[in-house]
Amino acid sequence: MENEKINPFKVMVNPRGFIRKALSKTNRAAVVFAWLLGMTYLFGKAYTFGLGNSYELGSIFIFCIVFAIPVGYILLYVTAFFLFWVGKLFNGVASFEDVFAAYTWTRVPEAFIILIWLGLIGFFGKFTFTAMVVTQAPLPLFVIGLIGLQMIFAVWEAVILFHTLGEVQKLSAWITVWNVLFTWIILFFVDLIVNWFLIRGFDWRPIANLLIL
Repeated sequence: MENEKINPFKVMVNPRGFIRKALSKTNRAAVVFAWLLGMTYLFGKAYTFGLGNSYELGSIFIFCIVFAIPVGYILLYVTAFFLFWVGKLFNGVASFEDVFAAYTWTRVPEAFIILIWLGLIGFFGKFTFTAMVVTQAPLPLFVIGLIGLQMIFAVWEAVILFHTLGEVQKLSAWITVWNVLFTWIILFFVDLIVNWFLIRGFDWRPIANLLIL
């Protein structure tokens, strides 16, 4: 059973059954999901801060690729920590490792989200990371479709998390929802703090220039 191969995309249709089989295989898969999560997170930050107005696409892309894995691991562990800690308030029984696995495998849809980002980059180039993506008038149906798909996959990830986390924590569906919602509220404020530090003092131009050299 330990060497049995599993199809990670099954978590999207049968999350509870999948997570029972995948718990022991998380460590080997975590690096892939860290990279996927890190890439989509950094792409999102590049858009939020309008980096396409100041930097070339190559600089943004290389920076995201290089830092995707460490950033992704930080996101995986920080999110799992708060899910675990909040879950204890609701009498969740899972270990941190199981909560980490339950969250990590829900990042499978990030693969599709990255493809959507690549589609937007192919259409807009560096202006993907500017307000032009949503302010261009009229907005092409192709772009509306890609943005809509991003939202669908984001919601899908949340639904998967409700199931995988509920399975390992042995909590009811309703309590699991509260577990996740409280965690999201905490992470929202953590993200605000991160954004404040980025706005106040972080200039990654020297790093990007060094990578291109």
